[in-house]
Amino acid sequence: MRGKKLFSLVQENGTFELYAEDVETGPPGPNEVIIRIDASPINPADLLTLIPAVDLDTLEAAGTEDRPAVKALILGGRLAELAGRFGTPTETGTEGAGLVVDAGQDAAHLIGKTVACMGRAMYAEYIRLPASACFVLPDDIPAVQGASSIVNPLTALAMIDTMRSDGHSALLHTAAASSLGQMLNRVCIDQDIPLVNVVRRQEQADLLRSQGARYVCVSTEDGFRDQLLDALDETQATLAFDAIGGGPLIGQLLEAMESVALRRATQYSRYGSLIRKTVYVYGALEDQPIQYQRKSDLSWTVSGWLLPLSRQRMAELWAQVPQQLTTTFLTKYGADLSLEELLMPANLERCAQNATGQKFLVSPHKLGR
Repeated sequence: MRGKKLFSLVQENGTFELYAEDVETGPPGPNEVIIRIDASPINPADLLTLIPAVDLDTLEAAGTEDRPAVKALILGGRLAELAGRFGTPTETGTEGAGLVVDAGQDAAHLIGKTVACMGRAMYAEYIRLPASACFVLPDDIPAVQGASSIVNPLTALAMIDTMRSDGHSALLHTAAASSLGQMLNRVCIDQDIPLVNVVRRQEQADLLRSQGARYVCVSTEDGFRDQLLDALDETQATLAFDAIGGGPLIGQLLEAMESVALRRATQYSRYGSLIRKTVYVYGALEDQPIQYQRKSDLSWTVSGWLLPLSRQRMAELWAQVPQQLTTTFLTKYGADLSLEELLMPANLERCAQNATGQKFLVSPHKLGR
């Protein structure tokens, strides 16, 4: 099966190219499938391979009609971190959904099924994957609806899993007006879990409150610390999931958690409270060092977090998703782009903004190829 696939290429001289090229998927192995990708979302993590450290001001159209492309320069000071990619075309796109059009003998039962799937090359017309990377969607769920049924739903449910396994009963989430944040808010409401939502703008707070959020703090307002202290005091949240990944916010969260813990301390300790406070960093929206001006507190942890699920647990959690794709796990899109449209500089700039309510969907067959 032959079709266009998107590649991202970084060169040692600091130039960057994103292009679509015709490739052959090759025949499926015994337990593999060929999927016609009908829809694939652009998640924040996808931007790290799609346009890695690119200077958006230098984006310009390039290529030909048969090989459309856009080129740019890598931001100064960021080239070294991409050294492992020099000269090697990188496939892009983490999840998607589409129709199984061919399969090996052990996966032949999937032919004709619409599946959600995970991989590293979803921005393509056709892909070849192990059958184990696919989840069969119900007959009444189209590919567009199932395209975002894996990454965000499983991330939200895994956060709840982590909360419970770490011995917590409440949690805090930053960048909480994102598609994932809205989803997590709905999951917590459904499961009666106290959730503190942290956002940057008042309109984001209004959006979450309109969806039933009880605790919403706006980090850019003068009263942010007081809002945060009140929310943490009521919820007793000592676990946070942070999508920002840099700047002073993580330190502000830890300091507020410690202040609330000290309010309830029954005796003084030179080492601060003995209540463990944890921030898991799972995103990188802010390109700054993490800042924490700690005082005496020693009971805290900041670490990375990346969907800690076994394949079996992933399947167990995903079983909850399909019947709630129009409610709890609903994803809304701001625009639907073909591969060719994605390669327009203006559209890439819009994708890079990660704006609330502006999640983009890639539809490789939109132009009827």
